Amino acid sequence: MSPHACPCGYLGDSLRECTCAPYQVQRYISRLSGPLLDRIDICIEVPRLPYEEISSSVKPEGSASIKKRVETARGRQRERFCGIDQKNGRPSPSCNTQMRPGEVRRYCKMTKPARKLFESAFKSLR
Repeated sequence: MSPHACPCGYLGDSLRECTCAPYQVQRYISRLSGPLLDRIDICIEVPRLPYEEISSSVKPEGSASIKKRVETARGRQRERFCGIDQKNGRPSPSCNTQMRPGEVRRYCKMTKPARKLFESAFKSLR
């Protein structure tokens, strides 16, 4: 469960302060059963959107455009992994999600600025 769940709904909100006491938050979270919580793999916080963003007249990117970008990325992945010789009889990956740690180190090298940003985020966000 999200660490920002509480009875009033404002725990972690950037514009309004939560009025719940810590014991209320704990009691609220504990109402969900353990077996149910065990089945939740990913929790995503969705921050409040400003009114300007919700009411904007800018047309969002269309599905066809997104599909084209995804297909281009998948094509790059297929090219990247084409002809990789695998040890131990393992099949070579066909997309990024199938990469093993050694392949991540080999193909996903960070630039110095990216490494600096990663280090900064790691230290400040823990």
